[in-house]
Amino acid sequence: MPRIVSLNLQLIIHLDCLVKVQWNHFFHAVLDHL
Repeated sequence: MPRIVSLNLQLIIHLDCLVKVQWNHFFHAVLDHL
């Protein structure tokens, strides 16, 4: 059971980083168009 929890945590952290990177790209693209 603890192993599954740690895997889920890693997945959540990975997705969180992915979202932040995507958001940064989006944000810079929008700034470039202003």
